[in-house]
Amino acid sequence: MRLIYRQHLKIMKLVVLLLGLSAIASATVAQEDVAKPKTSDSKTTTIGFSIGFADINRISPLFSLPKGWDVSQTTGFRPVTVKAERTVGARGAVAARFFYDGFNSTLRQTYPGIDNYRYRTNSIHIFGVGVSYIYYPNFTIPSTRLRPYLEAGVSLCNIRQTAVPIADSAVLQTRHDGYLLLKAGASYQIMPDGGAAAFFDVGYDRAAICGLGFSCALHKKKK
Repeated sequence: MRLIYRQHLKIMKLVVLLLGLSAIASATVAQEDVAKPKTSDSKTTTIGFSIGFADINRISPLFSLPKGWDVSQTTGFRPVTVKAERTVGARGAVAARFFYDGFNSTLRQTYPGIDNYRYRTNSIHIFGVGVSYIYYPNFTIPSTRLRPYLEAGVSLCNIRQTAVPIADSAVLQTRHDGYLLLKAGASYQIMPDGGAAAFFDVGYDRAAICGLGFSCALHKKKK
């Protein structure tokens, strides 16, 4: 448990550091922004797809292992997220997301027998939905098309497990949990007009610590 706590603490420190750097950089260009005349923005709907790395559901167990049980191995695909984003104002956007994470965890129980162990496979399926607000600080990294952003919101997950160890047996379990979402990242504008972009983020959303994906603008309407 101490290792899990330390991992979560490192993640939160990294997110706070990114938040601080974004705030400082945004403040340095605040005076220039006031001097410039405001231009009309466009309403844009964007669809994004990302793959997660450092799956937090495998790093931080979804249940406490009773005495005599441990996890021998975990196999499966990486978590995936689909996000629809709609601009709100000059530097903000609201987003709705759906994510899925599925993997098999092989549980090993100390048990009298030929090899002193018996095994159970726990198939874990996590479906999640969430809403968030995305803030784009008022700056772009010089000489690049990188645009930093900060994201905060909430998500609701349906977690289904086929073999949760309880005492000397394993049972089917389904539960619903709510989580806070906090991320910091940057998008790279592949097309000059912002029609397509690649992005990377880091933070906490119950799916993965890091995400790498691609987004495309479906509709752009001038105000």
